[in-house]
Amino acid sequence: MRPPFLYILPLIAALVIGIAIASFVIDKPAAENPEQPAAVAGAADYKNAEYLIDGRKIRLIDGFAEESAAPDSASKITTRYFGNELKTDLNNDGREDIVFLLIRETGGSGTFFYAVAALNTENGWLGSDGYLLGDRIAPQTTNLSPNPRHKNVIVVNYADRAEGEPMTARPSVGKSVYLKLNAETMQWGIVMPDFEGESDLIHLFLPKAGAEISSPLEITGEARGMWFFEASFPVFLVDWDGKIIAQGIATAQSDPDDSVGAGWMTEDFVPFKAKLEFSVEKDIYSRNGALILKKDNPSGLPEKDDALEIPVVFR
Repeated sequence: MRPPFLYILPLIAALVIGIAIASFVIDKPAAENPEQPAAVAGAADYKNAEYLIDGRKIRLIDGFAEESAAPDSASKITTRYFGNELKTDLNNDGREDIVFLLIRETGGSGTFFYAVAALNTENGWLGSDGYLLGDRIAPQTTNLSPNPRHKNVIVVNYADRAEGEPMTARPSVGKSVYLKLNAETMQWGIVMPDFEGESDLIHLFLPKAGAEISSPLEITGEARGMWFFEASFPVFLVDWDGKIIAQGIATAQSDPDDSVGAGWMTEDFVPFKAKLEFSVEKDIYSRNGALILKKDNPSGLPEKDDALEIPVVFR
């Protein structure tokens, strides 16, 4: 007959193991416990924040970052602070945020300039995506739009080469890009510079001006309600000589509970989405094209027409 304590030993062992497991789960750090997600925290300052450049997260350390161009490659891609700072409250929270330029060098001859922003939040500095200005441009100034109807619209001024000039030519053509930051998504939107006194009507988040695109092309942005008719407006993709190679409809993204689609009937901004599928000739003369977002104008009156056009490059 077995001594009584031998019957108790398995129970004690099971109890000890159970306590150990429970203690491990309770003491497990929040970052490792999916039921306790860590709070989003920003950086101590904007030169040590994280930015999204060409779809890649880049963490600056004292205004500089370096990464390998490819696995096991000796070539390096560097991202560094350039300057042209503009301090302003971008999201109306009473804190001073900052806009500035970054330089990205990918190991070749190109030197690419990006506009970025950093929000000064309670949890630290949060970086935006980068808006590509161009390769080997000559930055000038960064300031707020003087248009009284613009709110928190940033104007980045720079010099570029004329169309058709070689990259060795000195930048001599003045250009300006009007940008507005979506503080929720931390994405830049393009703002039309002149709409006969109503300039701030449409913001395009994707694709960026000058971006390389492929099919299908995802288009996102926001536009004021008067840009739509029956919750939509037309979009076109044209090649280098203006020939339409794709067209479609951008639709307002209304409240899910809004079954009749009345969310576009407002003077406020309404998010929109569109998708275009296209193909280009294999030996196309030029890979340059343009994306056109056209204000829906059921009246047919020319004076009520408007459109946003950005250059794109076919991949």
